[in-house]
Amino acid sequence: MTVQENQNIEWKSTWKDEYLAWICGFANAQGGKLYIGVDNKGNPVGLKDSRRLLEDLPNKINNAMGIMVNINLHDGDKEYIEIDVPPHPVAISCKGSFYYRSGATNQLLRGAALETFILRRRGVHWDSSPLPYVDIHDIDETVIRDFCTRAIKKGRLDESASSEPVGSIIEKLRMRSGEYLTNAALLVFGKELGRFSLKPTRRLILCTSST
Repeated sequence: MTVQENQNIEWKSTWKDEYLAWICGFANAQGGKLYIGVDNKGNPVGLKDSRRLLEDLPNKINNAMGIMVNINLHDGDKEYIEIDVPPHPVAISCKGSFYYRSGATNQLLRGAALETFILRRRGVHWDSSPLPYVDIHDIDETVIRDFCTRAIKKGRLDESASSEPVGSIIEKLRMRSGEYLTNAALLVFGKELGRFSLKPTRRLILCTSST
């Protein structure tokens, strides 16, 4: 073989169902190719069950992830299979878990990394994500009034903002998503942030810099 193992290429001498996770990782990253019947030096070692795999793999992949990939049998002295996985614009899970190809490793996405990944695939940024369990009572009015004073002095808000209701100011700053406040609203103006699981946790100061 002329290809070398890299972030888009993986070699496996035999098929194991655990490699479905590698296909998922390729689909969620830049795409890639998984070769079955090739040793860790890139040399074909052959497959005894290549014909059965050609029939079984499409169903295994579709059942586990709901996607279709290109599966090719390479004939020669020793047969091997090439699984060509295109990148997908939406988040792909493998039996409920999400994987991502990073370098030569396949990473299981958890926690904040998983949340960020899914939001990006949906075209949503973390700061604009809604928080259903937060309402206007969780906003610190002292902080938001101080913000308005600074923003008015810099000409970034009209003077009328100083007397507007907190909810109206939140609306003007586009810190609502439908009927809910966003992560940004709570992060910037929230009180008792320790009660919430927010990342990043550093409070942001908007419109107050000297530039």
